[in-house]
Amino acid sequence: MKKRIAVIFGGEGCEHDVSCASAAEVIKNLDSSLFLPVPVGISRGGDWYIYGGDTANIGSARWAGDGTALTSAFPVRRGGLSGFLTPRGIRKADAALPVLHGDLGEDGTVQGALRCAGIPTVGCGVLGGALCCDKITVKRIADAMGIPTLPWFSVTDGECRNDTILRAADDIGYPLIVKPSGLGSSVGIATAKDAATLLTAIPAARRADRLGRVLIEKYLGGARELECAVLEDGEVRRILPPGEVICRGVYTYSEKYGEDSRAGTVLHADIPPKLARRIRDMTDALFSALAIRDLCRADYLLSPDGDVYLNEINTFPGMTEKSLYPGMCRESGISFTALLTILINSALRRGNT
Repeated sequence: MKKRIAVIFGGEGCEHDVSCASAAEVIKNLDSSLFLPVPVGISRGGDWYIYGGDTANIGSARWAGDGTALTSAFPVRRGGLSGFLTPRGIRKADAALPVLHGDLGEDGTVQGALRCAGIPTVGCGVLGGALCCDKITVKRIADAMGIPTLPWFSVTDGECRNDTILRAADDIGYPLIVKPSGLGSSVGIATAKDAATLLTAIPAARRADRLGRVLIEKYLGGARELECAVLEDGEVRRILPPGEVICRGVYTYSEKYGEDSRAGTVLHADIPPKLARRIRDMTDALFSALAIRDLCRADYLLSPDGDVYLNEINTFPGMTEKSLYPGMCRESGISFTALLTILINSALRRGNT
């Protein structure tokens, strides 16, 4: 009998559209002989629905306007049955695949609701999601592990004095990159060339981040961006050869997903084998330390001098046609359909933990 898989997409966060595009690709590539997708959309306002309309409307993020195809739903466990509560009763779900990126999706919030409902879930649990979705926390843990990071400091609610901020910036030196700590896909980042642009960029980043937490780090000119994919299959953890993003300047949200983007990707980066091994070893260590499950993509910056620095961790990488993670899996002989089957079977074996 086919397993009913809740493919969850959308969300309240700023990566709603990317999530929808990823989910449409996931639904199209599920093995129809094994799985029956149950599309579950979260609107921009936070309402949950089972969506029964055209998958194309999911990919274009127009699904929430298709009122006749929406059934209110929320994860629940009742009478030993786990699934989604609708006005007509519970729609069973054997597992959930949260195709969600960034805040209020990848950060452990949705995973907590699914855990309470008893639905086995692909990817990180509450702890791993919460840790990895906060860039400041990831930097602190990486520093404690001895994994190189660029010079950085943070601005949180208790650290807002301009004189303190400017002293920290002077210690590192301009230019600087300013990032909301809890957002992904390069949303809300800015480059600060001097004190004036820094003090303008920080309030904007604080407004973008739900907790008002901001990461400021040294800008590394001329860096190459290398990305390392991880896929767990039961007790076997595959650390794939690093790929590379080809982009001039900062890899912004528009460069990742915009129609006018000139950025490109290389599925197998041209780097020395020793460096590739080092990146894979660091990624393996981070995967364990940050309580990550099933999959992730770790991003690094390689300086012109050959030094490598951790940039960030993505616990549910993009799954669009342009996304590097499924491309790197394909380069290693794992088709998109096989990738999804591995992930879902991992969640089914693990159960509600």
